[in-house]
Amino acid sequence: MQFRRGHATRIPDAFHHAAGPLRTKDVCEALSHELLPKDVEGTCTKLKRLVKLGILTEAYTYAPST
Repeated sequence: MQFRRGHATRIPDAFHHAAGPLRTKDVCEALSHELLPKDVEGTCTKLKRLVKLGILTEAYTYAPST
């Protein structure tokens, strides 16, 4: 499976410059995408594909229980 060169290099670069985990909206901002639902959902799909390929890892965040 091949990615278009733009997303294959730009998304991991956004994580290399981050101090910690990023949310999908943070990645959209790093890629200069608008924060429209269609752009956020498309970026989320690309992130999930990169996780499935082992290029990125997914960080799970849980709300503290009370």
